[in-house]
Amino acid sequence: MHNNPFTVCIFAGSRYGKDKQADIEAIKLGQSLAISNIKVIFGGGGSGIMNSITQGVQQGGGDIIGVMPEFLIIKEKLNQNLSELITTKNMHERKSTMYDKSSAFVIMPGGLGTLEEASEVLAWKQLKIHKVFLIPTCFSSKVIFHSEALRVNRHHHRYLNQNN
Repeated sequence: MHNNPFTVCIFAGSRYGKDKQADIEAIKLGQSLAISNIKVIFGGGGSGIMNSITQGVQQGGGDIIGVMPEFLIIKEKLNQNLSELITTKNMHERKSTMYDKSSAFVIMPGGLGTLEEASEVLAWKQLKIHKVFLIPTCFSSKVIFHSEALRVNRHHHRYLNQNN
């Protein structure tokens, strides 16, 4: 179920992280998509890399759709520069809405939420539930997730090794 025109969903962090190149690339990506008349849909956050994407889309004169659960609107900073805001009841509905409205997915640097969203899209593609283009992004010759997500992963890995 893809909307016309072509719509790209971007998974990205609500923080900037240490690598400022990701911020610069997010702005460039947003500009490029807007100039190419490609709609952007994302989590709707007003901070971090998500905000940089919005800045780029605005600079390029494009449309950006934010999808955010009601409880997160109160908890997180909602982006005030959206072309459209779609509110959902929960995170599952948020992801489902973003997946249904997207023709392709771009995975930008982020934390655990970004990793979880990207993993689900990859699994759906592998299971042939969703036929989409996947566009992972790389900076500094490596895929970047915030150090917070990596710390949790290392801790989890150590815990599993100690208890098995």
